[in-house]
Amino acid sequence: MSRKDFQNKSKAISKVIGLIGELQDSLDMEKGGELSINLFNLYAYMNTQVTKANLNNDPELLTEVAGLITEIKSGWDGIPQDIRQQYNK
Repeated sequence: MSRKDFQNKSKAISKVIGLIGELQDSLDMEKGGELSINLFNLYAYMNTQVTKANLNNDPELLTEVAGLITEIKSGWDGIPQDIRQQYNK
């Protein structure tokens, strides 16, 4: 954004939105219950923030989303491997 490279910015934003969409699509809303609903809503919020960042050329919003993704990954990584495998089936 700061380099005004709008073509690459557009590609990167599209990729991020696609990846967040894949995270949403991977949720099992029946098995996941409230956790899946909360994650779905969080991913929707992230997509909104990425879209706002794109429209307003606001990299701080992207930093916020990156922090949320990092926090989710950290939580996932903290789950023991045998329990994680139950959710990968």
